[in-house]
Amino acid sequence: MLKKKKPNKLTIFDVLKNVSSSNDDRWTELEHVYNAFMINKFLSMNNDTLAFANEMNKTMMKPRDQYLFYLYAIPNKSYRNFKYVKKDKKEDEMLGEISDTYKVNKQVARHYYRVIHS
Repeated sequence: MLKKKKPNKLTIFDVLKNVSSSNDDRWTELEHVYNAFMINKFLSMNNDTLAFANEMNKTMMKPRDQYLFYLYAIPNKSYRNFKYVKKDKKEDEMLGEISDTYKVNKQVARHYYRVIHS
């Protein structure tokens, strides 16, 4: 029996790929996944696109205008690696244990954690 193929769901990474490696205006497809804050955050993590993200952080443009700026301003490159720094799961577990043991909130537990690990 043949499996039905699931439709590809677009993600923020499709937006990043589009603005960094092509000049195809796909706004109507990508509009529902476009998040200006996250796009700026990802673009600021790459040396090639840092200046563009910095400019967008200074202005308050509509998402469509921001998308078009990135689309036509960023030089096309076949591949850009956008890494996202993920939260350490071990640190979260330790914060939970510290807050339970010392009966403090997460913010104070984070301070204790930094003191212990410095």
